[in-house]
Amino acid sequence: MTIFVDARIPVVFGVEPGEGDVLLVTEADGPAVHPNGCTCCVARSPDAAGFDRLFLDRVRGTIPWFRRVVVAADHAGLRQALQTDPVLTARFRLG
Repeated sequence: MTIFVDARIPVVFGVEPGEGDVLLVTEADGPAVHPNGCTCCVARSPDAAGFDRLFLDRVRGTIPWFRRVVVAADHAGLRQALQTDPVLTARFRLG
């Protein structure tokens, strides 16, 4: 029997955050870039950078561990980033 577990963090839009959730707040400060300017980050959007900061803060323990990301308002840029950015699709999923 094969069991498939999707360990990516779910992202939901327009719901009230509950226990174990984190509310995503994005800033228009430009894309994240590694110090060496690697190709994985050079062309990334500010929306992707917001998710990156949230994920890294979770891993580093600078914010409480969360099981789900809540985005207060439906934002087309965030949805597009979640569906097209290869780093985000490895860490997050819609739903």
